This record gives sequence, structure tokens and C-alpha cells, in this order.
Amino acid sequence: MRCRLAPAALAITLSLSFASGEPAARVLWYGPDAAVRWSFDLSSTEPTTPTTPFAVEGWHPPLPPSKLDLLDGTTIELQELRGRVVVLDFWASWCAPCVRQLPTLQALAEAEAARGLLAIAINGGDEPEIAREFAERLNLRMPVARFAPALAREFNVTSLPTTLVADRQGKIRGRWNGSGPQTELEIKELIRTLLEQPGDLIGNVVAQTRRGDGALAGRWMRETSAAVLGLAIVDGAVAATTGRRIVRFAADGAAGRRSASLNEAGMLRPITDGTGAVVEMLGFQRGGSEIVRLRPDVLTGELT
Repeated sequence: MRCRLAPAALAITLSLSFASGEPAARVLWYGPDAAVRWSFDLSSTEPTTPTTPFAVEGWHPPLPPSKLDLLDGTTIELQELRGRVVVLDFWASWCAPCVRQLPTLQALAEAEAARGLLAIAINGGDEPEIAREFAERLNLRMPVARFAPALAREFNVTSLPTTLVADRQGKIRGRWNGSGPQTELEIKELIRTLLEQPGDLIGNVVAQTRRGDGALAGRWMRETSAAVLGLAIVDGAVAATTGRRIVRFAADGAAGRRSASLNEAGMLRPITDGTGAVVEMLGFQRGGSEIVRLRPDVLTGELT
């Protein structure tokens, strides 16, 4: 999750109130210049204060800005399909599972067109005449795109059929390499789930806000295969230790480099110089007895 006040660090401190003799918990937000940019006194909030949902959009890879050349001579820009649920099905005439699956997708596309579903069949290597012949034989009325090697690279298609489903925000929510009854059922269920979601869906509610609504904004959230033990922010990127690996997440939430981690490097703490630049990181286990020094190129290069 990224916040609008960046780069910055969040710290929860405990200050003493000499007037009442009771501790007052405060949340302080520091800027790069070490000045307090925002603060909030937790003890001043009553349990009966109304709450506001704090929602964060789950991260999903976006559709690439591809242009599809159709067999009928027209084109489709994927970026212009926002607001619709889109199915992209890569197929070929020599692929028996592809030929079996296409009529099912055609029927689903027609049944759900009024709710915003668009299915596009993208040929995976046939000559245009052969692709057109098979499309007519299968009575396909959905758009059929011509083969282009660039599309295979952009979508990382290495086998057929390959089916992708994108939501109304242009995010890829499902991918299947292959076909079968269970695959077709999963595709239908995901499509119908996405069709029921509004186009302006703000994300998943992860907390309730009592005070300071709007001061922080959730940019993205991601699920990891193992518990996240430590986080560090370096040049706008996020380094997270999860399991026995250190994973780099870009500012937009995309996962990048994964490096083998050390057992001792569970928690992460960046060390900065006088200009605020991160010069190294410290890794340690909570309650452990060892500290590991890591260079900040853990985000872009090999661990040292």
C-alpha cells in the first residue's frame, strides 16, 4: 500500500501526558526532512465515533495497450474497452481443444453481451484465409483477430488455447493455459462475478476509519504465498521479506526481482545518509541475536 505523502515513514509513538498521568498513543507521519507532516491522537477517539470504510484495490496486471487487427479489416484498441468485461481467447485451427471451446465462449458472449461482456478470438498462427474459414465453420460471430507475433510476446502465450479474462478496469483477473470442462466452468464463474461488479469498484475494504478520513490513500494490495516479515522503501520501490525470499514491488504494485534471502533477514530497516538516500539495509529476526547488513541494490541486483 502506498500513501499520498511519499516518500515518508510511519511511526507509532507513545508520549506521556503529565496532566492526567495516563499515556496518550499518537500516530506520527514524518516527511523526508524528518518534519511531522500529520499526526493523530488515538486516545481522543471515542468508540462511538462513526467509521468510514478504508478500501484498497487488489493488484492485478493490466491489459497491455495492444491493437488487434481483425479479419474483417477493422481494429480494436484494448485500452478503449474499459467498462466492459473482456475475454481474450488465443486459438488455432489445428488445436482441437481450441475448436471445442470456441462455441461455448460464443454462446456465453451472446448471452451476457447486454451486461457488458465482449469475447475476442485471437488466432495463434494460421494464415488469414484458414482462420476465416474455421471461424465461419464454427459460426463465430465474436470479433476474430489476426495472428501477430507481438501479441504472443505481450501476453506471454506459449501454448493453445490460452484464455484471459479482464475486468471493467482493464485488469487481468484470470488466465488459463489449456481447456476442459473444469476450465470452462471456472471461466464462466469468473465472468459472471465480474459482470456483477460495478465499473467504479473501489476495491476491498481492509479497515474502518474513525478520524483523519482522506489523509491516507491505499494504492494497491497484494497477496503473498508466505507471511510478510519485513518491509523497506527504497527509491519508491518496496522490498518485502516473505518466506525465505526478498521480493521487489514497484511503485504501481508490480512484482519485480526476487532474491534469495538469508534466514536472519526477516525484518528490514533502511539506513540513510545525510541526504536521505538509502545506503544500506539491516535485516534481523524479531527476538533474534544476529543482524545482517544488506546493500540497497537488493532491489535491483544480487544480494551482498
